[in-house]
Amino acid sequence: MEGEEPPAANPPLPRLVLPLLEPPSPEEIARRRALFDRVMALREEIGPIGVRTDELVRQARDEDDTIDE
Repeated sequence: MEGEEPPAANPPLPRLVLPLLEPPSPEEIARRRALFDRVMALREEIGPIGVRTDELVRQARDEDDTIDE
């Protein structure tokens, strides 16, 4: 109709308000670094497992589907 504007292609998204986060304490940073070092050491120890990431994801999804049944 004449004089009417077409609907917006992308309506505005709702505004997301996140809570303010305090920076991590030095103790928390040390804890995270130690955990990261442990994970990296374990990865090095275990080495390649012969399964691609997408296959692991598929298996996890298949298992999740069977749990719901």
